[in-house]
Amino acid sequence: MPLQKIVKTGKPYHLKEVRYKRDHRVIHYLTSGVPKDRRPDLPQIVIGLAVTRDGIPIRCWSWPGNTSDMTVIPEVKRDLTGWKLGRVVTVADRGFSSEGNLRILQEAGGHYIVGERMTAGKPIVEKALAHPGRFRSVRENLEVKEVIVGDGEARVRYVLVRNPAEARRDAARLEKHLEKLKAELAKLKELDGSAHSKAHCRLNSHITYKKYLKMDSKGNFKINNQAVKEMEHLDGRYLIRTSDDTLSVEDVALGYKQLLEVERAFRTLKTTLELKACLSPQRRTDTSSCPPVLVISSPR
Repeated sequence: MPLQKIVKTGKPYHLKEVRYKRDHRVIHYLTSGVPKDRRPDLPQIVIGLAVTRDGIPIRCWSWPGNTSDMTVIPEVKRDLTGWKLGRVVTVADRGFSSEGNLRILQEAGGHYIVGERMTAGKPIVEKALAHPGRFRSVRENLEVKEVIVGDGEARVRYVLVRNPAEARRDAARLEKHLEKLKAELAKLKELDGSAHSKAHCRLNSHITYKKYLKMDSKGNFKINNQAVKEMEHLDGRYLIRTSDDTLSVEDVALGYKQLLEVERAFRTLKTTLELKACLSPQRRTDTSSCPPVLVISSPR
């Protein structure tokens, strides 16, 4: 498979957090981060992986465990450019979509396909989501709509994607959240004093519930129906931005979908290869104590 075809970079923040049992003599790569398994007591290394459109790994990186998503794109772009791959379209998820990163990805004739955060409140994203037009089906459970925002050189090309099956799952998930939230609000009315204050603060800071709450004139919580309606509108949808006008809408959607190959590779690291926890032998003080791993799958 020619490397000039789509090359994907996954998101380091949830790519692979290689865990070590603590040994303070290990060099600075072993640092604290924000692990998915909620074990901040264990240091970690962040591993990045670039693969072809068929999921074949071609390059890997390792960074200190507290490395931020947004800071790795310049290094990744520089390394891949050094390989003289020719025309490269980098596919990355929403964690990489800062304007600075997008400019870097367009250097040396490169292009990008990246996910956009739909709830970040960016005016240009709001315009894209509100753009009229019908979806057309390109695959089973994959419907697409092209959206162009702006004119001339300032124009931005988006592809809005809808998965009907995922929309049904999102709707069911939202219904369960609202049922639990209504139960929590009912319990809150029965409390007073410090118990009421603690429960009130807990709901106000809850990672899921807080987005569906608003306060009335008396300072009491109630469900924000407008916020619920806005989330319902996003059920089963995701927004993709691309700089490549030569790709069809279908290719953009399918190219972004191939990020699942990156996730599959890291699931292999976490499951089949059991790279969840690594011992750091005392006699080793180098990052080679747990080197990055390339996973190449071949058909039987």
